Amino acid sequence: MTEASNQEPNPQQPNKLDLVIPDGVKEIIELQNSLQNLDDLTLDSTILKIKNIFKDSKYFQPLAQTINSYAFNRFKQLDIISQLAYRLAVEIPNFSSYILQASHGLLLRRLFERSLFSNEQIQAKCEKDEYDYIYFVPELTIPKYILHAASLVNFEKLMKQFSLNDFQKYKEWLQYGFDRDTVQTYIELNDQNAFQNYINSSDFDIQQMYTDTPFCPFTGYKENFFPERPKFSLLAIAAFFGNYSCFKQLLKINQTITETVCKCAVRGGNIEILELCKQHGGTFEGCLDIAVHCYQNHVFDWLISNAEAYTDKLPSLEVIAKSGNLLTAILFLTSGGNIKDGEDLPRPPIHRAAERGHDLMLRLLIENGANPTIKNKFGDLIIHTAAQLGRTDTVKYLIDKGCSVTESNPKGWTPLHNAARNDNTEIIKMLVDRGADVNALTSTGHSVFHIAVLNNNFRVARLLLDLHADPNTKSNDGKERSPLTVAISKSQEKLALRMIELGADVNIKTLDGRATSPLAVAVSKGLTKLAMKIVEKGGEVNTRADLVSPLALATQQGNQELVQFLKDHGAYDVPTTNPDHSIVVPPSEQVVLQQPYDVKAKDFFGRTLLLKACETGQLDVVKQLVKEFSNINEKDCNGTTPLMTAIQSKHEDVAIYLMSRGADVNLKNKQDKTALHFAAEQDMIKIVTELKKRDAYMNPASSLIGTPLSIAKSSEMKKLITRYGGV
Repeated sequence: MTEASNQEPNPQQPNKLDLVIPDGVKEIIELQNSLQNLDDLTLDSTILKIKNIFKDSKYFQPLAQTINSYAFNRFKQLDIISQLAYRLAVEIPNFSSYILQASHGLLLRRLFERSLFSNEQIQAKCEKDEYDYIYFVPELTIPKYILHAASLVNFEKLMKQFSLNDFQKYKEWLQYGFDRDTVQTYIELNDQNAFQNYINSSDFDIQQMYTDTPFCPFTGYKENFFPERPKFSLLAIAAFFGNYSCFKQLLKINQTITETVCKCAVRGGNIEILELCKQHGGTFEGCLDIAVHCYQNHVFDWLISNAEAYTDKLPSLEVIAKSGNLLTAILFLTSGGNIKDGEDLPRPPIHRAAERGHDLMLRLLIENGANPTIKNKFGDLIIHTAAQLGRTDTVKYLIDKGCSVTESNPKGWTPLHNAARNDNTEIIKMLVDRGADVNALTSTGHSVFHIAVLNNNFRVARLLLDLHADPNTKSNDGKERSPLTVAISKSQEKLALRMIELGADVNIKTLDGRATSPLAVAVSKGLTKLAMKIVEKGGEVNTRADLVSPLALATQQGNQELVQFLKDHGAYDVPTTNPDHSIVVPPSEQVVLQQPYDVKAKDFFGRTLLLKACETGQLDVVKQLVKEFSNINEKDCNGTTPLMTAIQSKHEDVAIYLMSRGADVNLKNKQDKTALHFAAEQDMIKIVTELKKRDAYMNPASSLIGTPLSIAKSSEMKKLITRYGGV
């Protein structure tokens, strides 16, 4: 690249005319101009300038967003911008939290490598955004691009290249998603000697000069190109990386300037390459949007000055709003752009700005005529989005601009519902103070309280209680969940106790795949204090969860204190059925023998403690119960004996022990299946031999499944049963 190609002229300062410029916009534009030419020589002065300009923390969020946008879109400046971000985070109090929130992709990784963020902070961020997660893949320890890198990159080839070359030199290969060959790497790394030698060698394939994949403004690729990989001509690649020297050499071989080459040149940001493209007949349709999105403001200025090269005289306001590029927004407005442009889109520009958290862009558009009450295709107002993102100042600004705090979208969500998804109590208070209904319901019957608890925002939930939210609302989505049972299911004991003290119904019944109650859920979660409080407040002790009573649940958990408490309050193991009255036998829990217990007692399914222990394979418990239980063949509701259960669960040692203690080997269940049927099904060779020793009948027939031989799976099992007389 020549010396001239590195010089990026600052775009012309826009003529403000009657434009209203909100506070902070001028400062961000000044920052953009500083970042255009940021290098090692200007780093210290730029940091000092930023520290002098951005003293008020209310500008930290747009400051951090702008730094991230430049790091993401101007790859050649990534190292210097990451240095800038790191030093600002260290030197400006409280700024690190803003840069953590705003940083994504490679910038986030670079700051993590500098130990600015902890492992826990990175993990929490990646859990919210999988796009960030792919930059921390441990197998490669290199960044991957969002475009499903596994579909783009031949990893076997990639690792081979890494083994043949210096790893550090090539570690950013995946940034652009190319399945590169060697010459593309020479262009990116500006290795002029290697590139020239390749062009002059027999390895050079002239076809590499002519294949271009349609270009997408935001990724570099056509968005629907899968499963084919993108292929750019070498000329387009040189333009993409702003490599003027390579571009000039390639232009001597192929002088065809395609639309993709021009768009790559805009993305690359090299004015000299743009001039060459123009001289050789290149056109720049749609390139204004690319320049806006990629923060190539000097290119934007060049395009405006060379308007004869394209017909779209102004960029899309939607792209401007989505990018957050304030300088181009002002240029758009002062150049005759219509502030109403894009209002008929599914997501109007003002919504795009709100979705991306570009608060200053949002204010700039509204102050200059954009409608703050326009809805997107989902029927949401801008205030819905701002509330969900936790933008306190923006929510206040929108309310002052006339946005309704009570209007709901087609699904019944109000701004307060959206705010409950974000753990921002200040917005909740503000909306309620301005008239929002704390008990408003969505079309599925979910209250604001529901939304807070479902999203684990318990600080907001506690505030809503203080604001008189109804804790007994039940959803009408088929699950009939109440805030109380949701809070208990998330083990939020303090919140649930607070709800109960404020009058939550302790016997409210919900239907979340099965009948449940607050007490049953509390017992299943091991919340002893809460369970006792529910009972003390009048909770019914003989209710069900998972088809097992609270007493049975407490017994299974070995919670003797709670077991005794429930018994003292009249609890007993009441059987129940599914809503369709069918008998469904859930898996048994581990049996815990703690006195007192009744060896003859059965649950709803007719299962004794012995049968449950046989199912779970607890041989020591089985031995203890057999000593105390006179009937070793006691059946459950389906006619299944402990021996059948042990064999069905493949607990060989338990089955052999039961047979040694006299278990009947020829009993049948309600399907006429014997122990031999279960052994044949489970392919338990040793058990079949043991059954034969104890005179098990080899041809018991079941009307449903036939004989043991007919259901045997392995050839070895079939031979064994046949040898013993089975047919």
